[in-house]
Formats: sequence, structure tokens, C-alpha cells
Amino acid sequence: MTFTGDPLLTERHVACDGATPPAVSGAGPQPRGWVATSILTEAGFALLNLLRARRRSRTFPSDPRSIGILRTGFIGDVVLTTGMIRRIRERYPDARLHYFCYPAARPILEGHPGVDRVWSPDWFPARSVRNLLSFNLLRKMRAFTREVRREKIDLLLVPCRQQTLMGTLKVALVVRMIRSQVSAGLSYRNRGQFLDVKVPDEGFLVKHEADWCADVLQAAGIPGDCRTPSVEAGVGLAAVVARLLSSRGIRPKDKLVIIHPGGGSDASEPKWALKRWPAENFARVARELGRMKDVRVAISGLESERPVLREMVSHGMNGALDLVGATTLHDFAALARKAALVIGNDSGATHLAAATGTPTIVLFGHTDFIGYRPLGARVSVLRHPMPCSPCLYWFDHPPCDKSYRCLRGISPDEVLSEAKRLLSVGIKECA
Repeated sequence: MTFTGDPLLTERHVACDGATPPAVSGAGPQPRGWVATSILTEAGFALLNLLRARRRSRTFPSDPRSIGILRTGFIGDVVLTTGMIRRIRERYPDARLHYFCYPAARPILEGHPGVDRVWSPDWFPARSVRNLLSFNLLRKMRAFTREVRREKIDLLLVPCRQQTLMGTLKVALVVRMIRSQVSAGLSYRNRGQFLDVKVPDEGFLVKHEADWCADVLQAAGIPGDCRTPSVEAGVGLAAVVARLLSSRGIRPKDKLVIIHPGGGSDASEPKWALKRWPAENFARVARELGRMKDVRVAISGLESERPVLREMVSHGMNGALDLVGATTLHDFAALARKAALVIGNDSGATHLAAATGTPTIVLFGHTDFIGYRPLGARVSVLRHPMPCSPCLYWFDHPPCDKSYRCLRGISPDEVLSEAKRLLSVGIKECA
């Protein structure tokens, strides 16, 4: 099934509040994923809310001189919040804008004309309280606190969903360390007791993350739509990419199709690698598209993802340009701008490609395709509907026993059909 543009306009979906897993036929595993927490944990949050119920309300500064955005998460998560940058700049053009994110997402924001400073301490991605309490990290956190408080941030925006206990504690800690004059953000299941202004977050499969960002801005008195991402390629990167393609034999008249078969390569979270469509399917798509007139197919990815390329070659792919390891996250956006089409899994790369306006096909399986689909003028989401999908947020072990029929059910013929349609409608030659 294909959704072109906003999937909410194509199919009616039942909203889930995060507490109820999708319907699964037959006996299946009990929900033990991110949104299923113990009664003791929920009682703890309820007690904290009760104790802070009388916290004095704060008014938003009429003319904030320093504004911060805090978004934990990975590359795609940060890309989906960049529409906030545009709206903040329109409302407060003279304010100093800070962005707090994981180190992995830093290259997206470095050099961005709308961001004055990017904060990405190496302890941000810590996954346990034990890690945060190490002496070395405590020393770094203390230095961070002193430095960030010197900035005297007036308004802190927190478009983070606190779906895990550790995630909630970490966001609450960072908000406390920044100590802004006023903070506003999402409060998932009433867990945002550390925020001055709480925006009720209804959970997964409700609406797009960009719309939640708009809700946070609206609560802070900054109206506007956030569905137009703001991703900059950086000065000089376009020329660097042009030289790279020229050195690989790409002619200006060629229609470049980039296939990104990787993504989800975080070794500490193996479940993210399960977002990958089978390599043999990508190989067939690459082989068939490569036979089209004036079409050149290139395979992109990190050097650590080279085994995926080898697997594609073993399944009969030949003639595709090898760009694995040839680009960094910093210049992938510039590469995507040169392409006529980008095809890939639900990953940071497809989010970046879609944000540049390049036609992009994204393959979704067990993740939230309503809330996290890439934003762009020409984005096609392909998925195979299953009664248990998306299941990532509810189950430690998926009901399908990791056969992932929701992703593997997408056929190469569907991808080829959509690719040919996009190539015929939006022909974009390499500059």
C-alpha cells in the first residue's frame, strides 16, 4: 500500500494513547515495550504530579533574548523538529537560538543559519542511571550546567515524548540543569511535571511529530505550522558532492537514483536494524532501475553498513555506483539534492533526503508511520498493513516472532512501480 503525501488524508486510523497495544489475533506475548510500565512507576509519577500541583505558574517573556530547543533522539527525530526553527526565527528574529541534541544529530544543525549554538554533550545518550552517576560524567554534567546557565535561556521548548522512565528522568535532569525562565513541552501520560507549561501528549499513532511541535510552539505563544523542515547542506558541500559524482562518471543529464539500504545501525539497539527491508529486494530494485535509460543507481550508507552492499551484490546486483562510506551525514543532504529519487528504509537518511525536496520512497514496517514519516514535498510511504503493526512500542518480542511480515510484505514490484511513477513525474537531472 502506498501513501503519497500525508497518510492521514489517505486512510482513516484509530488513535492509540500508548496504553493499548494493537489488536493481535491468537495468543501472543504480553505487552512489555516502551509504553508498558509498572504500576509502581505510574504511581511514582502520580505522586510527583500531586506534590508539584501548587507550583507557581510562570508567564512567558514578552521578548525572549535566548531560546532553547531540547530534543533527545536520533537523526530523524531532530529533522522532524527543524520546522520549529523557522517559526521561532519569524517570531523572534533577534533572539539567540540554542539546540540541545544527541551528538549523532549534531551535523544536521552545525552551520544552520537559524541556530546560534548546538549543545551535544557526550553524556546525553546515556541509557541508564548507573552511566549518568559515573564520576567522569558527573564532572562533565557540572561543567555543562555552569556553562549553559551563563546563557540565561529565557524560553526552553521541549518537544520530547517521555515514553520511558529513563528518558523522562534524563529530560527532567537537563531541563533542571538549563534552568530557563520558563519551559514548555510535551507531557506524555502526565509525566511532564518538571515543565512550567505542559502540552498533553496523546501518544503514538495520533498525529505527526511536527504537529506536536506546533502544539508546543502554540503553548509558548508562537503560532504556525511546523511541517516544512529546515535542513541546510552547508557552504561548499554542493560543490564537493558535484566533484564526487563527476569522479564516479555521473553525467549532468543522468537521473541519479540513490538507494540507502541501511539505517538503524545503532549496535546498542539491535531492534532498530529490524527496520531494514531485505537486501535481496533492494538488489532487484537497483537492478531493474539501472536498466532504465539515463538512470544511474548509487548505493549509499555508512562504511559500517558495507556488509549490506555485499549482500546486495551477492543477489545479482551489478552496475550500481558504490557510495558507501563516501559521504558523511553532514554532506548527505547535498548528495540527496543532486538525486532524482531516493529510496530507503525508515531512517535518518530518508528524513534528510525528503527534507531537501527530493522525491523519496520510504519503507515502513513495525514503527509509527503516522507520527514519524519523513516530511517533504514528494514523499511516498510504502507499507504492508498488518493488524499488529506498528508493534515496536508495545512488545519486547513482536507477535510475528520477528518475521516482520509488515515490512517484508512490501514487494519489489510495488517499489519499482512507485519509483517509475516518481521518475516520470518529477524528472530532476543532476546539476
